[in-house]
Amino acid sequence: EPFSALDYYLKENIQLELLNILKEYQGDILMVTHSRDEIYRFCRNIHVLEQGNMVVSGMTKDVFADPQAVAAAKLTGCKNIVPALRLSDHEVDVPEWNTKLIFEKAVPEEFDHIGIRAHYFRRSTAADVKNVIPCRVKQMLEDPFEVTAVLDNDIWWKIPKREWKEQYCRHLPEEIVIPEESILFLKK
Repeated sequence: EPFSALDYYLKENIQLELLNILKEYQGDILMVTHSRDEIYRFCRNIHVLEQGNMVVSGMTKDVFADPQAVAAAKLTGCKNIVPALRLSDHEVDVPEWNTKLIFEKAVPEEFDHIGIRAHYFRRSTAADVKNVIPCRVKQMLEDPFEVTAVLDNDIWWKIPKREWKEQYCRHLPEEIVIPEESILFLKK
């Protein structure tokens, strides 16, 4: 883990230098890391291991877009991963969120969990009739550039600070929407 124990500024400068050096190197490199940002920045391919077994292997950007396995989704930063049950070609039950999700496209047959990244929720509007869930805040976390609302159903919703200030005025909506295109279908 070449960049552990470095402050953010130094880490990014050293990463930039290493990326420039690696442009010239023709061989393979094995990088061990738990940092999603380092994986995305440095690795063309990724191999996700869980308890000594490879669960996902592929092009890094493809694995980030569709992790396929719970372990890969966690490694790529997905905060909201819960068991789910396929009810039909277009409906999924999510008991932990006390909701049924409805899809325009047919859902896959083989999955036992779903995931949604914390940045992908959006405010509900009057036109929204599906995949709407209550937004009751359990805890708020403030970072330098975003605010995280941890909802009472353990959903993490990350909101950029500018959007937080402009749209929510420190008051969250009563409901949020899970956009269909943002849902990841995963296997344990």
